[in-house]
Amino acid sequence: NFRATQGIDFPGMIVDAIQCVKHNDYRHPYKYVLIDEYQDMSRPRYELIRALREQSDFTLFCVGDDWQSIYRFAGSDIHLILDFAEIWRDWGPTRMFQITTTRRFRQSLIEASGRFVMQDKNLYVKHLHNPSDKKDYSLKALGGATQEERFDAIVEQLRKLPKTASVLMLGRYRSDLNLLSRNDRDGLFRIDEHTGKIVFLEKPDMDIEFMTAHKSKGLQRDFVFLLCCSGGLKGFPSAIPDEPLLGLLLPEVERMPHAEERRLFYVAMTRCKKKLFFVVDQSRPSRFMYELHDRICPNIFRGVKLPPQCPNCGEALRLRHAGSDPSRAFYGCTGFPNCRFTQQCK
Repeated sequence: NFRATQGIDFPGMIVDAIQCVKHNDYRHPYKYVLIDEYQDMSRPRYELIRALREQSDFTLFCVGDDWQSIYRFAGSDIHLILDFAEIWRDWGPTRMFQITTTRRFRQSLIEASGRFVMQDKNLYVKHLHNPSDKKDYSLKALGGATQEERFDAIVEQLRKLPKTASVLMLGRYRSDLNLLSRNDRDGLFRIDEHTGKIVFLEKPDMDIEFMTAHKSKGLQRDFVFLLCCSGGLKGFPSAIPDEPLLGLLLPEVERMPHAEERRLFYVAMTRCKKKLFFVVDQSRPSRFMYELHDRICPNIFRGVKLPPQCPNCGEALRLRHAGSDPSRAFYGCTGFPNCRFTQQCK
């Protein structure tokens, strides 16, 4: 352990650095400081920059995107970018410049992903555009009530893609790779579960890789399949709660439900350059699928029907029967027992 070896971890280095600055054991020479990926700033890192400015001021320039703040589990605090002007007001006024031009993905995806993430009214409002792209459909929902049906829908789509295309299979958790590995009845794929590399034997030159949405940040591929568009505990948004003790150590949870999961889904959506495929669990869709279907891009769901949504918790409703009498059918929430909403069939 650290004590036995007189070692120190990286957060400990930051804490020690703060003390060195405050005690003037270190005097900085900086006139200008630039911080990249500012949306990932943690409180200790902010305290270090603050201590440096209090010792001797400098011009501070930060680059970040609040829409891509997805590392609360590692200590990042989105309030440090959302409340930037207030936090640094002791050093004078703040100016914000927005970069709104992107050529990374197509206009239809820009609009759909932007409308989706801006459902969180606490974020900065931004309107991105791609000046060189026409507004075409770069999103498509693939459906299936069973894993086998969703697997078949993925294979059917892969057969239509260029044989040298680059493809990302994205999951919320690593276990989402099971959708491919456990349903490959005919041996269509060769999958390395350690590296995430996938070979589609019908098109061996196709570059296919699986990774989690977190790991995909900063990457781009021609085509992206979001494998986990399901509800439930390990769905997207994830419903796994923080460990109670860990929750005390992490930054404050935002008031809007699933706020960080929404940003993570936005990151996953925007990894593709050409076309994005939502692989929808039609027996228990993600509540994000209902949002896209009902308010943002309903046209991409042709042929993919969603079950009724629970008005209480947002999960899917499922047709159930009381006993063997078919006339006593009702809808029950798939979030049971956490949600006990029921609705009689009309």
